[in-house]
Amino acid sequence: MCRKIGIMAIVLMLGASFAGELMVLSAQKTEQTSDAQTEPVQKALPGQGTEQTTNTQTERAQNKLPAKTTPNSAGGENNSQIDTTKQNNSTSRRINYLNICLSLGGIGGFLYGLAAFLKFIWKARSKVPPELTTIEVVSKPENASIEVVSRPENASEVAEYIKAIERNPKATLVEKAIAEAFVLQRSEKIEKAIEKWRSIANIAEGHDKALAFRAWASVGFLYINEGIGKEALAALDKALNLKPDSAEIYNGRGAAKLMLKNYHNALADCDEAIRLKPDYAEAYNTRAVVKQDLERYQDALVDCDEAIRLKPDFTRAYNTRGTVKLLLKNYQDAIADFD
Repeated sequence: MCRKIGIMAIVLMLGASFAGELMVLSAQKTEQTSDAQTEPVQKALPGQGTEQTTNTQTERAQNKLPAKTTPNSAGGENNSQIDTTKQNNSTSRRINYLNICLSLGGIGGFLYGLAAFLKFIWKARSKVPPELTTIEVVSKPENASIEVVSRPENASEVAEYIKAIERNPKATLVEKAIAEAFVLQRSEKIEKAIEKWRSIANIAEGHDKALAFRAWASVGFLYINEGIGKEALAALDKALNLKPDSAEIYNGRGAAKLMLKNYHNALADCDEAIRLKPDYAEAYNTRAVVKQDLERYQDALVDCDEAIRLKPDFTRAYNTRGTVKLLLKNYQDAIADFD
């Protein structure tokens, strides 16, 4: 917001500068015109003949203008020419004001184009990084165990962001660090990616709340990916403090607590995620796995059905439902879900 206000201030300063220049040029032009028109009058004063005075009086009579009483013929001619000069000066000023208005219209167009250009540059430099990961819980049939995976929310957006930062010579250090964190994760160098995101979170805290939230969320999700529930929970708690209404963080905490076998608290986090985001298919799947581990199989099937209804191509939910049916010894239906 501060940068946008700064850009607007620059645009206004440029406009004021151009208008000032035009006013100065206009004033100079008016003075030059006035001097040029007055000079012939001054030259004509020192000794004009009676013939010119007679012509002037005759012309006034023809135009039905009231004759002016002058002490001498030279003075009469002087007054006539001064009146004409005043009229010319007035006309010149009106023309100059018109030129100013027309010029200001041109400045308006110029400033509009300049503002559009600055807006384009601002957008190019302040590209918002895409969401890094989402949590998906994978249920396994053996001993009702689970696996939690994190994956890019939108792999194409991640790739586009990395390329945009690499091509931008004016990218900030923070933008470069974010791109590097994405590259490390895509290269499956998870430990280094975690450290990079942690450093970004520490730098952003206090002045960029949104970025700090995003970084701590990434740290938590990547720890979940590594099967380290305790560290994941600590990072996600920090993210939740920054954004208390994040359904994604509640779902992630539910997955972390599930890994730590803290089932009832995991269920509470999943409930909150669904309350905040009723169409959140991933949260229904996570809750289904929690209910599976609590041996609440029928309730788990209900959550699987809802997850698939919300997201018909959600393979993890089909896998979870197949696992629950397998535990219920409903083998044919389990095979259909696995298929």
